[in-house]
Amino acid sequence: MDQAFYAFVILEDAHRFNFVSVGKQLINKTVIFQRIGQTQFYNLALADIKDDGTLDVLTVSNNGDTKKIFATVFQCITNFLQFRPESTIVFMGSTKERTNIYHWLICRNLEKARLNFLLYGYTDGYFETFNPEACYESFAISLKNY
Repeated sequence: MDQAFYAFVILEDAHRFNFVSVGKQLINKTVIFQRIGQTQFYNLALADIKDDGTLDVLTVSNNGDTKKIFATVFQCITNFLQFRPESTIVFMGSTKERTNIYHWLICRNLEKARLNFLLYGYTDGYFETFNPEACYESFAISLKNY
């Protein structure tokens, strides 16, 4: 993804990445990678950091910088996988609409992403190699050739 992205701070042994969305307003955001059980799978969450420090994954900010936010998320994924190259990251939108946005972004960057990453979509109870024509409930990404 060649899109401009926000600078971020790596926290919690590279399990959390904080940045500021600069659009109509300034919004503190975080990308969190949570290990799923004792596996090498990690759940990705993108959230707004509220003033009281709580995280909100449901608010629609409409801050006017969606492309830059998702480019930042992709950079966080890339950095996380540099720290943990054996890992697979699983993610989905907090709503069906957001999951559809992830699908669209993957399709838009698929050729370039496939140079370095393995991409999967989850449907009908299992993961399959990502197919732009399919409809997925969630996605997974890992490093290629690891």
